[in-house]
Amino acid sequence: MYLFVLSLIPWFLYLVVRSKKAYHMLQQNLYDRNLRYFKWLASNFKKIMLGIDLIPIIIIILGFYLNNTYLMIIFIVIYTFLFIRSYNILKKEDHKKPLVVTARIKRLITTTVILYLLPFFSIFYTYHESFINNY
Repeated sequence: MYLFVLSLIPWFLYLVVRSKKAYHMLQQNLYDRNLRYFKWLASNFKKIMLGIDLIPIIIIILGFYLNNTYLMIIFIVIYTFLFIRSYNILKKEDHKKPLVVTARIKRLITTTVILYLLPFFSIFYTYHESFINNY
């Protein structure tokens, strides 16, 4: 159980870093006025969806063949690497304007954190090691 919870920490940190970038781009695109954000997403799809973001699919496939302990260790290593990589990329980016934490951004962050934590708590309370691949 503890290893499973520990494996979710790098995943959560990775999501936080990726979400910060999304908030910033949403704010820069005037909160999607005239579909600006969706147009930006469409024109920058390769920049947003890195090939490395498909690694969870590989982890799911490995889950059918590996012991749960090894699977969680691989998950921790991969998401720690992804978090560090994404954090360094975000830190190096040069922006015309930094992210301003307005009331709207605070509401978006609160909603996002709740949505990220709901599955975590539901898994935490219903955890059983035989269902690890399903989680």
